[in-house]
Amino acid sequence: MEKLLYPINEEIFKKNVKIRFDNINEGFERFNHEILEIKNENELIQYIENLYDENGFDNFYVDLYLNRIDKNNENQFIDMLCEEDKSTYENVKKEYDNSTVYYKIDKSLIPFITRLSTREVLFTTIYLTKNNKTIWGNYDMKFPIFYE
Repeated sequence: MEKLLYPINEEIFKKNVKIRFDNINEGFERFNHEILEIKNENELIQYIENLYDENGFDNFYVDLYLNRIDKNNENQFIDMLCEEDKSTYENVKKEYDNSTVYYKIDKSLIPFITRLSTREVLFTTIYLTKNNKTIWGNYDMKFPIFYE
């Protein structure tokens, strides 16, 4: 099986990612933004896959907070996943590095991370460094995109 996650330490993340902030209000105050409204999950998956292709592996980062899933609540988390994502989660969990939340990812993970956000299971932010954009979500299937 190919590797899915490529951990990035915080120092390298901060060096490479220009549009980052700790809360959404800070993002609205500091950066230009637009709201991406998506009709359905598959449309968003396709959109993000296209962004991945445009930016490339080296310019596509995510934060993935699997370390915040309490062992006592993990079964509840798993129950919220579709069957395909349950399998993906087990594979991702094997590669997850608790020393960071920042990753480069294999493109095959995009449906998984997208569904985590659209289904409000676990929010993941996408950071694009080729064209300097950051995508937050999900807010009722609206996704703020921040840029310079």
